[in-house]
Amino acid sequence: MKYLVLSHHHMDHAGGVRAFAAQGATIVTGKGTAEHFRRVLAAPFTRNPDLPSRDLKGTTIVEVTERQVFSDGTREVGAYVIDNPHSNGLMIGFVSDARIAYATDIWSPGAAPLPEKLTPPLAALEGR
Repeated sequence: MKYLVLSHHHMDHAGGVRAFAAQGATIVTGKGTAEHFRRVLAAPFTRNPDLPSRDLKGTTIVEVTERQVFSDGTREVGAYVIDNPHSNGLMIGFVSDARIAYATDIWSPGAAPLPEKLTPPLAALEGR
């Protein structure tokens, strides 16, 4: 695994980040959340003893500000930051050749309404 693209920083969506970092994956986060993950990866590793303790401070973290495309040479995956009331830096993923999108927690019942206008990253997906 080369990249771990996180939808957002809440631990019910990012709980395995240490295991992927320990295997050398680049961690991909939405705008404003990279520092949170730097702190998580620098903290002592005591909660999950099934993985050996190691220094994860040098893990590469890419912070997406609007959109970014990642490729393994055969397939591209786009990471798109969307504004919403659930979480700062929330992202959706889009596998362009398969026309598959993945998203989590974009809307929560009883929460604030979604923005009326598409953000530039979402507008870029229209018609794809």
